[in-house]
Amino acid sequence: MSDQKKEAKNKFISYPKVIRILRDNLSATPEELAAWIFFGSEAGGVSAYLDVDELDEPDKHQLFWFDPWNRQADNYLAQIAQCWFLAEEIECFRPEARFITGRALIDRWAELNSGTEAFIEKKIREYRLTDIHPITGGSLWNNDAPNDLDNPGTPYYPPRETALFELALVEKVEIEDGVLENNEPIPEQSATRLNHDKALQAHADELAASYYDEHGEAPKKAKVAMLIKSKINTQLDETTIKRRIRNTWKDQGNK
Repeated sequence: MSDQKKEAKNKFISYPKVIRILRDNLSATPEELAAWIFFGSEAGGVSAYLDVDELDEPDKHQLFWFDPWNRQADNYLAQIAQCWFLAEEIECFRPEARFITGRALIDRWAELNSGTEAFIEKKIREYRLTDIHPITGGSLWNNDAPNDLDNPGTPYYPPRETALFELALVEKVEIEDGVLENNEPIPEQSATRLNHDKALQAHADELAASYYDEHGEAPKKAKVAMLIKSKINTQLDETTIKRRIRNTWKDQGNK
């Protein structure tokens, strides 16, 4: 491989390394990465590439696209495992939206018992939630007809558990419909909960320190959320930001 090719290849990192970086930086899941690839870098996500050995520079002709003709269309993770990513983009990536799977959403709202899936379907019909699938666009949440895998001419709708839901919209439903008792966030120790955002936390700590230097007292959590909303590029509302950060300055008397 020529020096030029080696230099070009060093700009890219593999799928396993990307998963580690995003997990460390954002507590992200592989399913979230699939969603970000689906939206692409121009819509708040990331770009993925194939055959980077052949690239001198990122080339739109080498961009990865999900294959809708794959009859095992629920397995979007298998499709992205072959991808490469720009190292700089991944290291600096700050998502505009976070996502959880249909399975995680069912578990998250498990206290609704047997009514959980019916409740989710109702929110979708009310256009307050959208089931996203990177390969087919939607899932069985939006289609009651069974899949006919023996007939290639019929559409395939992946299982409900594999759909992806925007977390901010999920949290909005939780607040407006009182899904969670006292509207408290679900405990963060579960890998499917994704309440804490390390990138937002870094902004929160920095802004809290600046506020303390200027005012001589630590800000309340709501104040820090307001400062984050006003100073960084995010589509999250202040309530969601507040739920994504921890009060690491509580030793100064505020919660």
